[in-house]
Amino acid sequence: LQPITGEPVIVNSYFGKKLVTFGTGKFFEAIDTSVPLATTASFYSVMDDGVQVTGRTQLQQGTITSTGTVSIPAFTLGIPPTVTTTANIKAGWYVDFNNTLGERQVSDITAVFGKLIFGSIYPTKGACSEGGGNLYIVDALTGNGSFETSQVGILAAPLVLSLGSASLDRSDTAGQRTARQKIGVITQGSRGLQPSTFTGTETYQTGRLSWRRLDNYQSIKAKP
Repeated sequence: LQPITGEPVIVNSYFGKKLVTFGTGKFFEAIDTSVPLATTASFYSVMDDGVQVTGRTQLQQGTITSTGTVSIPAFTLGIPPTVTTTANIKAGWYVDFNNTLGERQVSDITAVFGKLIFGSIYPTKGACSEGGGNLYIVDALTGNGSFETSQVGILAAPLVLSLGSASLDRSDTAGQRTARQKIGVITQGSRGLQPSTFTGTETYQTGRLSWRRLDNYQSIKAKP
């Protein structure tokens, strides 16, 4: 069994559906400092469609490389049918952490602009037996992303910040406008705080998203 000790985070998927995202592992007891783990820890993103997901075979498996890449083969997000099909339909994705280090995910996840930002931990590594972890930033829908190794020891939840004010384009005829916001991440761990190399500018729509003309506004307003 894979224990879940961190809080899951819900993010939007397609057509009003939701994705439940969470990591597994624990770091409470003395036995939790032993490596490798009895059961490899993982990170999951699973569609909530009111249909039970019965196992990992219904999810697309990805890989975490030693060079800092999280890669998930392409798939179609949906609840897999019970019959064989040529379409690669999966109810989400998952990756297994490095069990040689006893890597696991136990702290808070931040969801921002369709990305999941979270830290993993491992209790020991190297001759000095100092613990550490990795800071991940991955796409919530596809799972693709990257990680960087902690420079502050065992990681807590990352701090995600807006850097400056958002820049705004002119509004279009419907009142909608494009905003661009730069974000940064500060890692916090057993050896203090340090800015991450992760920065990026995200684009999103704001302002009036839709409108319709009311020819009978005055009569509607006059009604009790």
